[in-house]
Amino acid sequence: MRHKCTHVLIITAGGIMKLGLTRRLEKALKEAGIPYTIYDKTVANPTTVNVREALELYHKEGCDADCANAILLPLVLREYGSCIDKKLHRLAIAAELADKNTPDHEAAELFIRAIEEMKERFGIVNIVKEIQETDIPKLAHYADKEANPLYPVPKLMDASELEKFYYMLMSLTSKENTSEAEK
Repeated sequence: MRHKCTHVLIITAGGIMKLGLTRRLEKALKEAGIPYTIYDKTVANPTTVNVREALELYHKEGCDADCANAILLPLVLREYGSCIDKKLHRLAIAAELADKNTPDHEAAELFIRAIEEMKERFGIVNIVKEIQETDIPKLAHYADKEANPLYPVPKLMDASELEKFYYMLMSLTSKENTSEAEK
């Protein structure tokens, strides 16, 4: 299964739109016959107004996917390492995946695996073939400028550290990604 999306909401910032950094995504969605809607008013460290507006648009337009965060979430959580184990343990307890006696690192892994299983159930891919290697430095630069130091994250990453996530998204090195690319 390649995707189950019937209408995608692209959430971005006006500056990203002006630079044309969503064009390839838009083209890929058009070629796949997947309608999309763009919300381009988000800001670094999105406000509750941004979230409310995007959610209203999501429902108004009948969207059923905002896949970028779902694709990246397990990769980023693993990259944070043990510094987030206690927080993920609390989430694993809330999701009834672990209890208070489960070691933090085990509960964290159970939580991350649950996200990966959910991605699989929804048909969310692990690779994004449309990413071009030549775009990665620019994408990482904008991600760095948007996130640092405004996002409340457990570990700040600079542009060079963020680049690896884009390479992971376009990688076909694992058996899972190779079989997924063939779908």
